[in-house]
Amino acid sequence: MCGCGNTKLKAEESFNIVLEEYIRYTTENNTLIADLENHGWKITKKGEKITQPKISELFKRNNYLETIFNRCNFNKYSIPVKMQLV
Repeated sequence: MCGCGNTKLKAEESFNIVLEEYIRYTTENNTLIADLENHGWKITKKGEKITQPKISELFKRNNYLETIFNRCNFNKYSIPVKMQLV
């Protein structure tokens, strides 16, 4: 997921909207866990621990992502997200 904007604040606001919509949609459709796993996230059987994929693993899955990462000018920020999975 990504957000964009002319300032860091606008990009963060954009990202928050994208994240909220993703969580809302996948939660309403009961597809969050399956979608995360489909994108390389590791989830324990009971959902107690969720581990994001390494960027190198994402590159193996998506050549276009590697092109974007290596050719485009952007800033990367990692923001921890905590949520309760029911």
